[in-house]
Amino acid sequence: MLIARILADDVVVLVAALMAVLWVWGRRDGRGALVTAGCALLVAAVVSTLIGAVRTHPRPFMVGLVPTLLPHAAETSLVVVAFAASVAALARRSSGS
Repeated sequence: MLIARILADDVVVLVAALMAVLWVWGRRDGRGALVTAGCALLVAAVVSTLIGAVRTHPRPFMVGLVPTLLPHAAETSLVVVAFAASVAALARRSSGS
């Protein structure tokens, strides 16, 4: 249960910390990928927030379809990480890396 709570609550902070560590102690030629990933996460967060503000639908635990395993806010159900990963993959593909 502890691992699930860490993944649910702290994954954004862990990814940011990993990116900071890679920036400081990683290879110089990998910094372009870090910038791309950071921009993709930023774009994904903004797009997710905008879509969530315009179009909302209840998450399964809000309507009683499944039990709430971890207490959390009833926010939008858009997956920012999946969108960011797809933007990062497209950016990598277009850059020829």
